[in-house]
Amino acid sequence: DVFNDQAPAKSMLYDKGEGTEYNLDGGAKAIHSWDKSLYEYDRLRFDYDHFLPLFFIGYDNFSGLGFNAGLSLTLKKFTKQDYASQHNFRAGFTLNDNKFLSYKVRFHHVIKRWDLDAHFLYAEPDFFNYFFGVGNGTEKNEAKFDENFYQARVSRALMSAGLVRDFLKKSHFRLGIGIEQNKHDRISNTILEQDSIFGVHETLTILPLEASLDLDFRDEKGLPYRGSRAVASYYHGTVTNRSGKNFGVFSATLEQYFSNRVRHPITLGLRLGGAKGHGDIPWYKLPTLGNANGLRGYFENRFTGKSLLFFNTELRYQFLNTYTAVVPIKAGVKVFYDRGRVYQKGEELNSEWRQGYGFGFFLTPLDENFTMAISFSFSDEESVYPVFSFGTPLR
Repeated sequence: DVFNDQAPAKSMLYDKGEGTEYNLDGGAKAIHSWDKSLYEYDRLRFDYDHFLPLFFIGYDNFSGLGFNAGLSLTLKKFTKQDYASQHNFRAGFTLNDNKFLSYKVRFHHVIKRWDLDAHFLYAEPDFFNYFFGVGNGTEKNEAKFDENFYQARVSRALMSAGLVRDFLKKSHFRLGIGIEQNKHDRISNTILEQDSIFGVHETLTILPLEASLDLDFRDEKGLPYRGSRAVASYYHGTVTNRSGKNFGVFSATLEQYFSNRVRHPITLGLRLGGAKGHGDIPWYKLPTLGNANGLRGYFENRFTGKSLLFFNTELRYQFLNTYTAVVPIKAGVKVFYDRGRVYQKGEELNSEWRQGYGFGFFLTPLDENFTMAISFSFSDEESVYPVFSFGTPLR
């Protein structure tokens, strides 16, 4: 075939035939793409840009009352499947004096099916408000806690970029690089007052290399009923201003969900996870266990060590699943039980597995971006540890 066009109009020509000849003296342009779906008619391929305001309010004993807000923006383009780019702007603070600014961006199909992403973060201080020492046998003394003995403040600035490959609908693989600066200031009369742990009272510049694999076969992302998910990641850091010291942390989790197929389902969720570090790791990069980190019923980052293991169980009953005249609504209750421990060289005598348990409620109008959740967890250390959240947390 031969195509002739001398018109000044800027036209784009899509033809996947290999033998087509073009005589284009005007404004026309022949499009050659690896994505063969561009050459097929799809009346739904054009779409408008989307934006979604984001907000979050939450409370727990670790961070206190916190707020953040932002905007999620999805830009569309005819030549890109699903989207051209995604942008996420967030800013927030807590009454425990945490403040942060965050911007995440992802450009779709930059190198064939590989996406390019980037993340910029500034936090002063970062969400590492307390430190209780290294090891499975550390204690939390309430009198010392009230005197701010465990207080810790680390400011953080981060820039990172990576390549992401989506596959199997919800799964992805990522390789990333970056640069980050972490600054820990001396606070008198605290557990970190002495220079006994790497990273205390100094500013460290770290060049991270990251790799992660996420195999997601769950039926839903926010409140799954059935399916499994396996996540593995490796973080390798080079400390440039400490003679190029190297360290690394490998972590992995496995989740499985079972549910009956009725109007008000009962769902059992199981989660197994662990982490292993090597090298001289700054204290705020060590694997941690507590609250959202695998062990509800304890403070966030309550236990710190070179490696850790945890196991979570959760039983959820959804007593409401209805479609109103305005929005769909889901609501339910849950109970949970967690076990976990950290491992640290020289602490072989302390083999105690920590355990926490509790219950909670959730309400989801429309979708998970507007989920309201409240839980109460208990342990031998906390008579009650309440956690409340409403909106979309920073991920």
